[in-house]
Amino acid sequence: MAALTLGPLLSQSWSSFRSSLKLVLIGAVIFGTLIAITQGLLQKDVQRGTGALMEGLGIDPARLEELGRLAEAGDEAALQEMMDGLGGINQELEGMTEEEQAAFVTGKFLGAFGTMVPALSIGALISFLISAIALTYFSILALKDVKDPAVIARQIPGLILPMIGLMIWIFLRSFVWLFVIPAIVLGPRFIASIVYLVRDGKGVMESARLSYGATAGYWGKIWGNGIVLAVVLFVVSLVLGMVVGIIGAVSAPVGAWVMQMVQQGISAFAILFSLRLALTIMENPKSVPVKQ
Repeated sequence: MAALTLGPLLSQSWSSFRSSLKLVLIGAVIFGTLIAITQGLLQKDVQRGTGALMEGLGIDPARLEELGRLAEAGDEAALQEMMDGLGGINQELEGMTEEEQAAFVTGKFLGAFGTMVPALSIGALISFLISAIALTYFSILALKDVKDPAVIARQIPGLILPMIGLMIWIFLRSFVWLFVIPAIVLGPRFIASIVYLVRDGKGVMESARLSYGATAGYWGKIWGNGIVLAVVLFVVSLVLGMVVGIIGAVSAPVGAWVMQMVQQGISAFAILFSLRLALTIMENPKSVPVKQ
């Protein structure tokens, strides 16, 4: 049997998505909520850091925000006051040499950024862990005949560290040594590594090695399908984003939360599609199968 073409791949992926919709929605709500909370906390830290920077430059951030709202409503006096307030920065710099001005502004920026670095670093780590857990959850859903979310949840702890290891190893293999161009060449060859890891229980490096061998001769097919999928999902995301934007106009936090759940649902479909593509490639090797 020949490897599936784009049409059947999309059709079968959509069928799997619909048949597992309950589990997909559960994952989308959980992971979307966690990411929304993380981003909300990060946004508060960034706002505090930005506020500290503005105060260091002699600007009252709360008053500036209020004036901004009034100016948007057409209040010319508020606009003038806002411009006068921003002009206070120049007063701070009066009497300084160019070197002193540069040192003053740089010091304020570095001080504000320094207060944000710990929160941004922790937030990035938490976001990475949530993404890794979500990838593991949806991969189990795609590759194993499991219909109970509790069963999937029990399998995640045993797979999460190998999944993180696989993500890091593929990144190192694809990007670090020779940067972008080799990543375009090498990256698609690891599409089947999750199948070997999650379904077959192989190790991190072995999964990557087996995937690289199994996808020989399929680089163009993987890239072609990936580009079309990206375009389709971009359009879907754009349309759904416009719908969610209506919610965001009423409540920005709720809109951001709903959009994160939507993005998780889109990611779930992308994972289902990619793994189905990987499976059809593994079933139709173009080269001698790699010894397992």
